[in-house]
Amino acid sequence: MYLCLSSASREGYSKDVVDTLAAPIGCERQFRYDQNWVDPSLQDLVRRGALPANAKCLLCFVDLRGKPQAPFILPLREAILTRVIPVGTTYTLVFQLGAFRRPTDIQAFSERARTVLPNLHRFQITGSQEPTGYLWIDAKDQLDAILKPIPTESDNWALAWEEIVRDYINVMKAPEEYSKEFVDKDGLTRDGQKFNDKSPFYVFYELVHLPDRSRVTSTTTQGRSVFKLAPGSNYELSFYQYHPTKSFPDVSLGLATGQSNIQFTGNEERRFSTRYDVKRFTFSTADVLTGFSTSVLVSRVFHDKDAESTVEDFYLNFDVTGSVIKIALYAIAIAAAFAIPQLLTLTKASPPTDTSTYIVVVVAALALGILATMKDALKFK
Repeated sequence: MYLCLSSASREGYSKDVVDTLAAPIGCERQFRYDQNWVDPSLQDLVRRGALPANAKCLLCFVDLRGKPQAPFILPLREAILTRVIPVGTTYTLVFQLGAFRRPTDIQAFSERARTVLPNLHRFQITGSQEPTGYLWIDAKDQLDAILKPIPTESDNWALAWEEIVRDYINVMKAPEEYSKEFVDKDGLTRDGQKFNDKSPFYVFYELVHLPDRSRVTSTTTQGRSVFKLAPGSNYELSFYQYHPTKSFPDVSLGLATGQSNIQFTGNEERRFSTRYDVKRFTFSTADVLTGFSTSVLVSRVFHDKDAESTVEDFYLNFDVTGSVIKIALYAIAIAAAFAIPQLLTLTKASPPTDTSTYIVVVVAALALGILATMKDALKFK
């Protein structure tokens, strides 16, 4: 198992934690690393194209504020490493997100990780007091035993997600209680290092078909996580928001799609005006002959006094299937509209028309019906 760490050394990186926790299982997420922070053995595997396919990873938050020699490491969720993009002196790791994972004891997990992986990222107490160690490293199976089992389908997985949110907020509010041996402890009080707690936490909960409320689960097609929907149907998307102490009335959860084939009912934004809630959005798919693919962007919208800013968190991909029966009937109807008058004319012809002419008319009518159906299908897309 690879350990992949994301830090809070800057505000932008700490926001990464919110969308890593928000996206559904199967969704793509990427981490960025300078090559200095990647274990050389992993760099060598990437260079030789020998990195194991679909390697199991544990995505973690590491708190580097105050430059600790023993930074605190908090597990967030599992993931599958689908590809690595080496560009210049950097690596971009693309993950397919998995289940939320929490250790039996978060302090024990962090200490165990630093003990068995002495080359994990940290700051040096002596000498240059610069950062050293790696943010992407192979943990093998040395940390598996200290993690709780993956929640099953029947488990209330949102409980584990809530615990991770609470753990993260507690670490951000009181770093000195978690990390150890600070090189620059005074830095914890600087503006750029203090936790402002300005963003709500939320997570994709479910997608259901209406009115029967049957759940739609995602599938992976050609490395892409998609929800397969029916045309001319209604659906409900829901997201669970939770914060242990406060609400965020000046922040909204917003959905956006660039296609008219997906129509939302009512407003496409919901304010985080309570401490916890389930935000529900209903939408319909267009009743078209053939299928189409589209996506919905899920974002947090911050309504400040002077301006509005948006943080794009993730996309939900939809494949809307076409109706084979409807396509066939449409093609047959067009073929019949063309063929019937021609056949009636041929039956009255004198001398009688030979059979081959009838066959040619029928074949031509079917070809016309298929071509017209394809043309209309492209128009509906």
